[in-house]
Amino acid sequence: MNKVSIILLGYGNIGKAFVERIEKQKSFFLSNFDLDIEFLLIVRSKTYCKKNQWFDLTNPFRLLQETFLEYPDKKYIIVDCTAAESMIDLYLSIKDVKACIIAANKAPLAVEYTKYLKLQNHFKSNNIAFFHEATVGAGLPIIKPIKSLVQSGDLIHSIQGVFSGTLTYLFSQVNEPFSTRLQSAYDLGYTEPDPRVDLSGLDVARKCLVLARMIGSTLSLSDIIIESLIPDNLESVCVDDFFNEIKSYDVVISKRESLAHSNNQKLCYMGIITKDSIQVGLETVDNLSDFSTLTGTSNLIEVKSGYYPDTYSIKGPGAGIEVTVNGLFSDFLAAILV
Repeated sequence: MNKVSIILLGYGNIGKAFVERIEKQKSFFLSNFDLDIEFLLIVRSKTYCKKNQWFDLTNPFRLLQETFLEYPDKKYIIVDCTAAESMIDLYLSIKDVKACIIAANKAPLAVEYTKYLKLQNHFKSNNIAFFHEATVGAGLPIIKPIKSLVQSGDLIHSIQGVFSGTLTYLFSQVNEPFSTRLQSAYDLGYTEPDPRVDLSGLDVARKCLVLARMIGSTLSLSDIIIESLIPDNLESVCVDDFFNEIKSYDVVISKRESLAHSNNQKLCYMGIITKDSIQVGLETVDNLSDFSTLTGTSNLIEVKSGYYPDTYSIKGPGAGIEVTVNGLFSDFLAAILV
C-alpha cells in the first residue's frame, strides 16, 4: 500500500471543505490507487493540529523543517489554502524531501518577477511538482488547458475574460442601484468581508498575471493598468462607513451603464492579457457577445492562439467554496501520480 501525507496550510472555509472532501473519498483512493491518505499537519496562523491535537504555533518554517527531519521518507502533498503572499518564502524553504505543492493561493505567483523566477527555479532544482488550478477560476479548468497548449507548441496571442464572480454579479443586476447590488452581494457572501478587496481590481490583476506568466510574460503587478471601482474618498474609511457612503457612487455607475445601453452594449469588468501587457477594468461589450449574457457568479475566458485563431472559451462558476475544492481535488488527483 502507498501512503501520502498532507500538510494543509490554512483551515478556513476552503481548507475545512477540502478536508471533508478527502475524508469522504478515502475509500475511492484506497480501492483505485491502493493509497492511504493522512493529514499529518493542519496549520493555521497561530495554531496547528498534529495527531488530532492542537498546539500553539510560533514558527511555521521551523514546524515544517522539524516535520521533514522527523519523517524524511514520506511523500508530502502541501496544500496552500491561505491568501498570504508570505507563503512564497515557505515554498522556498522546502527541499530535500519528496513533495508536491497544490495552491489555491495566487499571491505567491504574483510577486515581483525576479522572485517569481526564483520560485520556479527552486521548484525545478528540487523536483517539486506545483499545481495551481484553483488560483484563477476556482474549479474551472483554466490552468491545465493553457499549460497544455503552451507545452504543445501553441503560441497564445491573447487571453481576455471576466475573472471575478463577484464582479459578474455586480454588473448583471443592472435594474438596481450599484450600492444595492453591492449590499446584496455582501449579504450573499459573494464579496470579501471588506468588499473593497473585490472592487480594487487587485484580485483580478493577480489572476491575469498568473496567466500572463504562463504564456511567457515577464510583467509584474506594477506594470498592470488597473481600474479600481473604489471612490477615492472611501479608500480608508471603515466598512460600515463605506456602505453608508457608497450610495453617492450610484450615479457614476448609472451614467456609464446608461451610455453603454444606448449603444447596445453592457459593462463588464474584464482582464485583457497579452505577453506584453495586461489591462484590468470596466469594458463595454456588445449585447450579442457571450460576455453580455453572464449572470450570477459566472466567469468566461476566451483564448486566442495559433491553433485557435477564432478563440476558444471556458465558462462556468468562478467562485464558491465547493467549486474551489473541485480545483484542489483535481490537482490532488494529479499530485498523487507524481
